[in-house]
Parts: sequence; structure tokens; C-alpha cells
Amino acid sequence: MRTGLPVAVAVAVAVAVAVAAPAEAQPFTRAISDGGALLGDPRLADAVLARGARAGARVARLPLIWSRVESGMFLPLDPTDPADPAYDFSAVDTLARLAVRHGLTPLLRVGGAPWRYEAPERWRFAAGGTWAPDPAAYRRFATAAARRYSGRFPDPLDPGSTLPRVGLWQAWNEPNLPRFLQPQWVAQDGAWTAWSPAQYRALLNAFYDGVKGVDHANVVATAGTAPNGDPRDGEGRMTPVRFWQELLCLGSGPVPHRERCDDPARFDVLAHHPLTVTDPDVAARDAGNVSIADIYKLKRLLALSGHRHARLWVTEVNWDTGSRGAGAKQIQRWVPRALFRLWREGVDLVAWQFVRDPADKPDHPAGLYRIDRAAPLDPARDRPKRAVIRAFRFPFTGVRRDRRHVEVWALLPRAGSARVTLQRRAGRRWRTLRHITASTDGIVHTVVALRGHAILRLARPAGAPSGDWSVGVR
Repeated sequence: MRTGLPVAVAVAVAVAVAVAAPAEAQPFTRAISDGGALLGDPRLADAVLARGARAGARVARLPLIWSRVESGMFLPLDPTDPADPAYDFSAVDTLARLAVRHGLTPLLRVGGAPWRYEAPERWRFAAGGTWAPDPAAYRRFATAAARRYSGRFPDPLDPGSTLPRVGLWQAWNEPNLPRFLQPQWVAQDGAWTAWSPAQYRALLNAFYDGVKGVDHANVVATAGTAPNGDPRDGEGRMTPVRFWQELLCLGSGPVPHRERCDDPARFDVLAHHPLTVTDPDVAARDAGNVSIADIYKLKRLLALSGHRHARLWVTEVNWDTGSRGAGAKQIQRWVPRALFRLWREGVDLVAWQFVRDPADKPDHPAGLYRIDRAAPLDPARDRPKRAVIRAFRFPFTGVRRDRRHVEVWALLPRAGSARVTLQRRAGRRWRTLRHITASTDGIVHTVVALRGHAILRLARPAGAPSGDWSVGVR
């Protein structure tokens, strides 16, 4: 099954993104997401969150693993009561406190069902917590979690105080992968039928009702979908385009179209993980996959389904670095360019996955910090990847619109209106081209008159300048 726009049209869209007139300033928030490091020692989690805040993040995506909170043999007497003795939220309480202490807004990702809430006839090779989880049980647990982090629940460790309020919620993770939700496909009448989108829609709507039932101001995001899938039906991973097309009741054929839907998906934000491994301007090879350059595919499906005003988040993005990954020069171009493209497409939150290189994935060095493999759980022995941190903390990029004009974009290390200076290298010195005032979100976006090749940067009254950016003649 192949969906999406033809290659020629996709290329035209990519070019249009680069040369269109500047959009009005819109919010854009950096976040961090490092589930593995946040699930263990609180001291390690504290270091991760502190580093994320220093790298410019304002939101921390925190794991709330249902099966860890409800891990005992006894059922909750009242599954919607966060104080039920069958629940142990203490580890999540700690993460929420630490995030707020470091000035980060918590975003709780809730998933991983206890075994008792999985469907019968479970495939013995299915990962725990993935086999057709019960949406009704998920709703009850979501209600309990939202009540605990409503801003009104007493802090068990600090009498007279309350636990932090959490207003950002995410239902599950990568439901188009068998690793997180099974089965992906079922055989009906001799053909494969997509099953996980309908199951996830039921989970999402249950979660939405539970979280919103506590406080309608809570923001509910879908699970972020994985960027790639297997192109043939029944092969395992589902492509994100196929997954969202089915979930949004747009049929299963090559041309999406609205179909009758008894219980349409309810959400405030659609999330995706465009984990591009190369230049962010390179589109996915398969029309069903969605890299950074293909976000328009998701926007198209949202518009067709009537969710035109839903927000877009990227809750995981990264690049491997080092001998087998991107070099420092590539990182300094790819990260700012990726953030700019996503912002131009309307994405208003982007989370860098892995503050530290994951200890359990030696071939995936995608963190902001390099760990010592001899002591992977000791943050004191980590080493910062300065090129990656700089590109994420102070991204700056330029696009030549024509022979006379260059569009520049940047995101300051901290939100807030500030005056910066656009500079052009002249030999060994930097010459001022223009003074620019950033938006209240710290976004710099303008078009400047500039001919010929130039090396540019942004300077601030206090703090280090941005990285250099080279624009060509064309």
C-alpha cells in the first residue's frame, strides 16, 4: 500500500517550504525525552533534567509506566483513586518534583498495561503490556493519574504542600510498532486488516475522557508514531501514514477519504517521531513513512479528517554522532535546519530524545552527552557533545530566497524578547548587518537584503553567539 503525494509533488512542496514568505511568529518549545535514564536512580534523573534545562528545554517528557505503578497482585478497590493502596506513584512523584525544581514543565507519557488488563489468547512472544489492553481500565488509571497530578493532591513527603500539577499528557508510545501495541494486523476473509489503529483509537479516546474528566484544561497528545514501517500489509510494523489514515477514519486505500466513524478520535495534539538519520531535507523513500521533510503528510490527513486545528508535536528526534553517525559540521547544519522546518510546518514542541547516550544501546550514541561505557550510570563521568548542545540550545539557520535576499531563523537559548545582532564574517572579523528583536518565545525570523556567499551568525549582548551558517549565491 502506498499513499501520499507523488515524488515530484513532494519535491515541489519541499522547495516551497524553503522559499515561502516568512510566517508570523508562532510558539516553539524545546523539550527533552530520556525514558531510560529517568526510570532508574533519582540522582541520575536529576542530572538529566538539570542538563536538559541548561540545553534550552522548557518541557520534560516523563515516563509513567502503568504496570510499575500497579505492580502488585491486588486489584485497586477504586481504580480512579490515586491514593488507593494498590498504587505506588512514588517514582513518578519524584520525577515531577525534580522537573519542576529545574524549571521544566512535566509532560507525562502513560503506557505499559499490567498483565491483568491484556486481552485473552495473548501471543506468547508479545512484549508485556502490549496485547490489546483494556481501554476501560486505561481510562480509570488515567483518571487516577490526572487526579494525583491535578495540583490539588497532597504531597506525601511534604505535609501542607501539593504535588506538582501536570497539564500535558500523552497516551502511549509508538502504537504502529509491535514493540508497543499488538497485534498490528489480523487476518480476515483471507486478507490482512489493520487492527492496531482501531485499538489505539479506543485507548486514546478512553485516555482523553479520563484526563479531561479531571480538568478540561489538560492537553492530551496522541502517542508519537515511529517514522518507518513495512510497506506490505501484515509484515509487522505499520507505516505511520497507514496508521493515521486508518485511525482518523480515512479508509485504507491509496486515496484517503472520510468514512463513517462511530467514535472519532479525540485529542488536542498529534505527535510523531520523525527520527531522520541524515539531512532533514531528505524525504522518506517510501510514501507511507514520515521523516522531517514529510510532516506535510500528517497535516494533510488531519485536514481531511476534520482535525485541521489540532496541534503538532515531535516528541522524539535525535541524530547519532561520532564515527558512525553525523559529524560536528553536519550536526551544526542538520539540527537547526530540522527545527526550522518543523517550526515552519506548525510543530510547536520538539523533544530531543536522550540527554545521555543510552547505556543499553551502544550502537545508538544519540545523546547530548557522551557516557563512559565503563561507568554508564555515573553522570559525573559524562562528557558534553558541545556541537550537539550548541545546535539544539541556540539553533540558527538561513535560506537564500533569491539572489538579493536571505531568510534567517533562530531560537534563542531562553524564551523572552531580546535584541540580537546579525553578523557577517569579513576576514577575521564580524561585521554587523542588522539588529533584530526576537519574539516573546525567543524566535528570530526575518528576511535581510544580502547578495553573494556569506557566513552568518547571531550575537547576543550576553552569552556565546550562535554557530556559523553559510549561505550560497543561489
